[in-house]
Amino acid sequence: MLVTLNRRLNAAMPLITPISILIGVLIGTPLSQYTGLSPWLFAFMTFACSIGMGFKDFIHVIKHPGPLIACLFILHLAMPLLAMLLGHLAFNNDLHTITGLILGAAIPTGISSFVWVNIYKGNTALTLAIILIDTILAPFAVPGIMSLLIGANVQLDTWAMMQSLFWMIVVPSLIGMVLNEWTKGQITQVWGPRLGPFSKLAMASCRHD
Repeated sequence: MLVTLNRRLNAAMPLITPISILIGVLIGTPLSQYTGLSPWLFAFMTFACSIGMGFKDFIHVIKHPGPLIACLFILHLAMPLLAMLLGHLAFNNDLHTITGLILGAAIPTGISSFVWVNIYKGNTALTLAIILIDTILAPFAVPGIMSLLIGANVQLDTWAMMQSLFWMIVVPSLIGMVLNEWTKGQITQVWGPRLGPFSKLAMASCRHD
């Protein structure tokens, strides 16, 4: 049953995601009391995706950093520049909107991307490395990008961000990879399809928050 549900949710995710965001916008206030659950949901999503990855996969990404560097270049330079260009074209002289677009493009990539990559059988090790390094660089990269492009001063709570990174990404990723190594990959075949539906429902729930 869970395997069938997982397959159907995979097909429906392009529809579930915008609907979840719309629900969050429309009735976000009543749901805000459950915001404290978001870190736990994100940690669960990270764990569910990490069980399909071993330490060798992650080390391979670090030893061959070309794709990693290319992705970080796109995330922290190409996308903010594109956002600035589109902002000036669509919202001429509206500095606040343009600033918001650039900031939205410059912030670190989220854990939700981990779920999408897992759904479409992408390189989860590369995605995890991007999320980890991107979040570590964010306290320096985001203010630098905002200052470079529009001269804005952005303050980030670095310590809180590092704590979130540790509990939502590092710990569940390590647990998932340890279990993968311990079971020699068998945990993916047994529990991957069973945890899949819950990770997708967790992502939809986080969209509400």
